This record gives sequence, structure tokens and C-alpha cells, in this order.
Amino acid sequence: MPIPQYLFYPAIDPLSEKNCDLDPVFIAQILARYRIDPLRPVLTQISRFDRLKDPVGVIRAYRIVKRYFDANWSLRRQRLRRSEGAVVLKEVLREADNDPDIRVIELPAWAPLEVNALQRASTIVIQKSLREGFGLTVSEACGKKKPVVASAVGGIPIQIIHKHTGMLAHSVEGTAYQFVFCSRTRRSRQSSANTGTNT
Repeated sequence: MPIPQYLFYPAIDPLSEKNCDLDPVFIAQILARYRIDPLRPVLTQISRFDRLKDPVGVIRAYRIVKRYFDANWSLRRQRLRRSEGAVVLKEVLREADNDPDIRVIELPAWAPLEVNALQRASTIVIQKSLREGFGLTVSEACGKKKPVVASAVGGIPIQIIHKHTGMLAHSVEGTAYQFVFCSRTRRSRQSSANTGTNT
């Protein structure tokens, strides 16, 4: 067509309640409400109960991660949107098997401040989708300067440049590996920063 065409990717609103800056006291209150220890690493996936979001795969990846370092929990904040959601929720709870370090948290469809607080409290944000268009939570986490480990599917590789703006994975084992890599890199940088400050 002779008409000029432009492609605009989806984006997040940095001024919305889900993305605006939050008072640290409010974030601490949300963590206390859901019994999350902020002194330990926090791994978070925020998505609805849907097999395409692979919540069971996230828990399996988390169990591999715990062999290498003491992750606090694998937060599973999910929204029930479909009749399938209740079935998937049962599968998730079965896989979690009453592990005290795994929090399966149900929030209403619209709880932007809680989602914001949980993302900001996270050490690493996960999006282990089997299919995905625009991964909203991926961009939200990147906007909050959080390390992201996500599946290399759909629109996510457009949002994440591997090893620059996040880490891409192709399997449960690959997701776990990227968790460990991100955590070790993060701790190494923090150690270097602390050493530089002390000297």
C-alpha cells in the first residue's frame, strides 16, 4: 500500500497504579499479609490460572532452584478468569504439596497496588508461558528494574534481549538454570558494589 505504515508495540503506563512508585512501608505490609519473608530471595510469577501460563512448570523449576540456593518461595499470584481456572488451581496446589515456601495467592481481577508491591518485592520475576502474545507482566517487571526469566515464546523475545534485558528459557530445566544464573550474577554485583563502597 502506498500509505505509510508504522508498527507500535504495546506498552505499559508508568503512571498507573500497577506501575507507579510505592511507599516501602506499603510493600512491607503486603509481604506481611501474605507471610513472605523479605530477607530471603523472592521468585514471582504473576498470571492467571491457565495451563498456557504453565504454573505447574514454574513450581518444578523452583524445586530445582532450591537445590542450589535457599529461595524463599515461588509466589504464584493468579487470577481466575475461566472455568478451567479452578481445575488448574487444584493442579497447582497438588504440585505445591503444602511446601511452606510456596505461596499460592489468589487476588481479584483488579488489584493493581498488590500486584505492583509483589513485583517490587521480587528478586526475580518469572513468566514461564507456553504461549504468549505481549507479556504484560514482563514489561511491568522490566519497568521496575527487576531481573526477568521468561519463556522464549510469542512476543516475549521482542520484549527481552537475552542476557541484556532479561533471560530467555525453553524448558523447566532451562528456566531453573536461568534463575540460578541471575541470582549468582545479582549477588556478585551486590558484593562488588559493597566492596567498592567499603574501600
